[in-house]
Amino acid sequence: MTVPIHPDFAGSLRTARAAGIIGEEVFVGKRVGDSNGRIEPMTKKSWTNKFKKYAVMAGQRT
Repeated sequence: MTVPIHPDFAGSLRTARAAGIIGEEVFVGKRVGDSNGRIEPMTKKSWTNKFKKYAVMAGQRT
């Protein structure tokens, strides 16, 4: 799925790619609590919970 993003954020992503901080594609994931620092894809439920948490923090009703 492709999600449109704000032009300023797109500029930040281009800058991060140019600096080698991120690759060509960006995926949503969660860090696994082990010493390897693995990142696994987020489930639909975990993504919904994370989105709701930050929406509430930003003062939005969900």
